[in-house]
Amino acid sequence: LAGSNGSGKSTMLRCIAGIARFEGNIEVCGRPTTAGRELRRNIGYLPQSVMLPPHATVFESLAFFARLRGVAPSSTAVPPGFLPDRNARIGTLSGGQRQRLTLAIALLGRPPVVLLDEPVSNLDAAGREAVWATLREVRDDGATVLIASPSPADLAGVGDRTVLLHEG
Repeated sequence: LAGSNGSGKSTMLRCIAGIARFEGNIEVCGRPTTAGRELRRNIGYLPQSVMLPPHATVFESLAFFARLRGVAPSSTAVPPGFLPDRNARIGTLSGGQRQRLTLAIALLGRPPVVLLDEPVSNLDAAGREAVWATLREVRDDGATVLIASPSPADLAGVGDRTVLLHEG
């Protein structure tokens, strides 16, 4: 999904994830977005901004979200070396390192649907390529990956299709 600020990209992702109200019907993996926990087990969602406890470590954060999903912390689809040190405290991480961690959290349990809101916004060129490579692998493994970005150029070479939103 590409479009200018305020065009509805984030809102669309929240509607698909079942966390925003809307008129009409959306189904994910054959379930309506009103299916709650049943639906959310099939979705990995990375919002535009995520607040993690600054005193928690990388591993503690992964373990917490893994317990919520009912999966192992090691079940994320990120390659070796993608994450910062497992004992690093969230409060000491750079914005890019936090972004990598939140992507790993979204990919816990290898969900069949992945919704990402500006997943490379805090990353340098090497970090961006690492994220795009990871997402291509996730897609090639059969997941549906929906990415929101204000820049269609960001999505070049990653997606199969681009939808341009304009004024909602």
